[in-house]
Amino acid sequence: ASKAWPAAAPLQNALALVPRVTAEPAKETPALISFTATLTGAAPNLKFETRGASELYVEAPDSLFVPLAKKANDSAGLTTFVVDLTKSPDLADLPGKVLRVTITGSAGAIETPVALKP
Repeated sequence: ASKAWPAAAPLQNALALVPRVTAEPAKETPALISFTATLTGAAPNLKFETRGASELYVEAPDSLFVPLAKKANDSAGLTTFVVDLTKSPDLADLPGKVLRVTITGSAGAIETPVALKP
């Protein structure tokens, strides 16, 4: 019989905290339920409806600036986050880009890409 490596448990615990890129996360992990982008008009914004999320971060490619997401609603197990793009200096450059969204919660974290229509 082989012996278990003594450092395996701490390593597995640490790896469980690392965000995973996934299209369909396990039921207990945070998840992106829906995403809408309004890039024109008086109130341009990104809206994310999530499950099991406590924080949401958005990263754009090419060093483009995306403001921090703010929690807008939290009910029935779903949390809505909104990114206000009204004062974003890079708003005109966002269409057609793929954003990386990191969602964290008490059961872990995930990363998922979202595409903005050109």
